[in-house]
Amino acid sequence: MLRVTYVCEFATRNGGENSLLSVLPRLAAGGIQPNVLCPLTGPFPDALQQLAIEYHELKLFDDDGVRLQLDDIRAGVLTTLQELEPDIVHANSLSTSRLCGGIADQLLTPIVGHVRDIMNVSGQVIRDLNKLARTITVSHATRDNLLKQGVTPENCEVVYNGVSTPNSTFSRSAHSQPDKSFTVGGVGQIGMRKGWDILLDAFGHLVKHEPNCQLEICGVRHSTKDEAIEYERALYTRAQHPDLQGKVKFAGYVEDIQSRMRNWDLLVHPARQEPLGRVLLEAAAIGLPIIATDVGGTREIFPNGEAILFERDNTVQLASQLMALHDDSEHRIRLATTGHNRIKHSFSLEESVNGILSVYRQLTDAE
Repeated sequence: MLRVTYVCEFATRNGGENSLLSVLPRLAAGGIQPNVLCPLTGPFPDALQQLAIEYHELKLFDDDGVRLQLDDIRAGVLTTLQELEPDIVHANSLSTSRLCGGIADQLLTPIVGHVRDIMNVSGQVIRDLNKLARTITVSHATRDNLLKQGVTPENCEVVYNGVSTPNSTFSRSAHSQPDKSFTVGGVGQIGMRKGWDILLDAFGHLVKHEPNCQLEICGVRHSTKDEAIEYERALYTRAQHPDLQGKVKFAGYVEDIQSRMRNWDLLVHPARQEPLGRVLLEAAAIGLPIIATDVGGTREIFPNGEAILFERDNTVQLASQLMALHDDSEHRIRLATTGHNRIKHSFSLEESVNGILSVYRQLTDAE
């Protein structure tokens, strides 16, 4: 058994945490003995407990709730890893990859970084990443962004996220009822990066076109920054305008998101940046038609029209696509079928797990 310690910064369950949770049981079945460093209280450690995955504390804050300095966090992580003696350390995010890169010289254990974000970083972050034995990125767009900033190409490779795909799909478009409202859904954190303001304005145009419509947004705000709080407040205010009043529901965190998606006619993903949206994989897997921004790795998921893509921040274009797709149930059915097939053949859990295991084998064979 290969002992692998996964380092995770958050106790919440977002895309990176859910992607890890989905592969851990299969990695264990493939000969990995996993354990996790993470905060001890929250939905993510709760899920680890349900999976019977061993986990240990990643201490990020002092007893007064003040975040520790980076060097102090690294010292604690180094001590814990030396006690656990893993064969490989796998940092599950850009932040934890940078964290672990700073102790690579002291640890003397191969460290894999898993980068799930597209953003500009400092030269110090790049130097930390280049200390890792290998960096996994979730898309070619994410890899290209890192290479442009100076990450070593030879140690950086793409492993796509994967999801379970049912053998068949259920499309509401194929079972539509004339008296049932047309429901648009969205999933993601409440933050400016996700583009919910664009969706609300575009949805306003759809309501003028067809009043019998509803919009449901599933997700919560994690950031405590003033601008994030103000952004959330502005969304709620916009949803109360006369054109949208009673039409928009902010559902908060939904654990079984695919069950909720089955109540929707369409998913809209208006993110301003998206390395490889897990929600897009989950929605397409169950046959939900998708409109999404043409950013980051989204076109890698849908290269041949399996979803409708629109220009970032283009409210008019999104509104036009919403109205056209509302009026064309046959197109929605085609998107449901082609999207499902694309995920089934190119983004399976098996492929994702095999890609991660291949990285582990390369590192252990090199020792």
